[in-house]
Amino acid sequence: MIRVHIATDRDFGTSDQRHLDQGVYEETTFVALRRLVMAELRFGASVTHLSPTELHLVTRTLGDRDTTEFTGSEAEMRPLLRAVDIYHRNCRPSLVVCTELIAMLERLPHGTAADRGFQQLVMPFATVENGLQLALLVPLGITDEEDLRLGAAMRLDDVAAAVELMQSVPGTAFRDVL
Repeated sequence: MIRVHIATDRDFGTSDQRHLDQGVYEETTFVALRRLVMAELRFGASVTHLSPTELHLVTRTLGDRDTTEFTGSEAEMRPLLRAVDIYHRNCRPSLVVCTELIAMLERLPHGTAADRGFQQLVMPFATVENGLQLALLVPLGITDEEDLRLGAAMRLDDVAAAVELMQSVPGTAFRDVL
């Protein structure tokens, strides 16, 4: 089992900053890999420490700083480290502007949307979509060229759902769940 420790610094860098320890979890390699890809790398995580048995990340979104530490045996950590390698070689974070959210903010009373702190909370944040599909597929042993081509063309959420279904039915091929 992989040990996952998560902490959040709310309102990071402000006088109102609060540290919240979210606890330590024991997760299977698959669940830890899914967390790594979907909750950390997807949002532009930065690797702060990397070894064969440990992976530390910092992810900043919506004014918060999340610190996540994965610890396990070399064999357990190998798929996670492979996902990070794929992420570094193939993925580039890009800024996302939540246009619907901004439109809603413009309707708020008393100039709430003009408050600088409030703007920092809701304005653009980094996200990764293209290329991250391979970080879920390859570490799980999905290497067939056609499967990788199909997976790369899918939305990341759809790849995650397909891989989760594969994990729940051992022996199922990626192509079989599409």
